[in-house]
Amino acid sequence: MRIDSEMSAIEEIPARTAGPVQLGAVAYVRQRVAIHDVASIAALILAVLGAAVLWFHSLNALPVFDDEAIAVWYAHVAAYPRTVNDLFGSFDYAVPPLFVWLAAFAQHLWSDRLLASRTVSVLCGLATMPALWWLAWQLYRDRIVAILAAVLFAVCPYELFFGRMALLDPLVQLLGVSIAIQSVRMFRKVESPAHQAVLLGVLLGLGQLSKGISLFFWALPVLAWYFFGPERRLHRLIRPMIPATGVAIGLYLVILASGTVRNLFRPFFTAIKYSVGAPYPGYYSTHSSISPLTTARLNFDGWLGWQQAYVGWAMLGSLILIAVVVITRPDP
Repeated sequence: MRIDSEMSAIEEIPARTAGPVQLGAVAYVRQRVAIHDVASIAALILAVLGAAVLWFHSLNALPVFDDEAIAVWYAHVAAYPRTVNDLFGSFDYAVPPLFVWLAAFAQHLWSDRLLASRTVSVLCGLATMPALWWLAWQLYRDRIVAILAAVLFAVCPYELFFGRMALLDPLVQLLGVSIAIQSVRMFRKVESPAHQAVLLGVLLGLGQLSKGISLFFWALPVLAWYFFGPERRLHRLIRPMIPATGVAIGLYLVILASGTVRNLFRPFFTAIKYSVGAPYPGYYSTHSSISPLTTARLNFDGWLGWQQAYVGWAMLGSLILIAVVVITRPDP
């Protein structure tokens, strides 16, 4: 019997009827739980330290990716702005400014602009490991699954390559996992406290400030309400999402400081464009025989090619098998 099941079963014994044997059992199980928690946290710390050594090693040895050059340059402009608009220059490429701001701050700490910007990405990846650990624990209440999630993330080929580059994606993934954690925490409760909704709104707003593709993170609260809510009543979803949406929109409106209203909408249009795969405006008017679904299928074929090149079918199949086993496990 699992430790958590033992703990919940023993705690159901009424205090007034618990004798010395029961009280001794409670103390024993509490000790086991405490030891297990310490071991799990120690394993997580070791995994994060190992990932830090692996990711920081030869950080400047990677070739400069073209998108990195864009991010590093705009971060440099934001680090030494002459006008307010310099803080939002990344919108020329439809990129919200959160990563640029973090990289700009890092460039004041390190003289090597590329190394400083890549350090921000690595730190976001390292922060994602305990976030994944916590999310796995929230979902499955299984510390082994939680540690496996963190370790597999640390050695994932995608993370080893792209997670060490000065790109927006490590920050996006950190915020995505954080939004998933907060969504599950909030909707598992019978009533959602106001401060939990505000925190969810802050995370959603920061997600929109990190990249336009974070628009899809708004589905996470809906999924959490549907799969983990004690009651699937619509008001349980709408009531906390009203303040969360207000906070997220208010936080995102900082973009108006750039002085250009179109900067509010450009990341969303870009997210939709890349989802469908249109190479440039007016593509479908000049290629009327190619439907958006066909282009989406071609993008999916390209994604499969990436899997084969960077992961390999054997590892990809193993990861899918592990995901299926974990998802189909009975909820403890």
